[in-house]
Amino acid sequence: MATTVFITSGTTYTVPSDCIKADSVECIGGGGGGKNDKANGAGAGAYSKIVNLSLTPDASVSCAVGSGGSSGSSPGAGGDTSFNSTSVVAKGGGAGN
Repeated sequence: MATTVFITSGTTYTVPSDCIKADSVECIGGGGGGKNDKANGAGAGAYSKIVNLSLTPDASVSCAVGSGGSSGSSPGAGGDTSFNSTSVVAKGGGAGN
């Protein structure tokens, strides 16, 4: 039976004891922040996916959840989202200008 897990915060994920591979892992990067006095939009966060990722039961896997970029007169880029360091990475969106 397939299980879906959403990681929305934190920096590590503990692999369940009965899991030896992930059918797929999907990541979405944080969107960029918009500039408040311009009509130019910011970039959306990228999407990335990996299939059949081998995992070690009960292991701690690094992860990062990219936050959205700040908006205002000096907008910021969105943060990158990743799972298992470099196994799957989705870049954050660029800031509006």
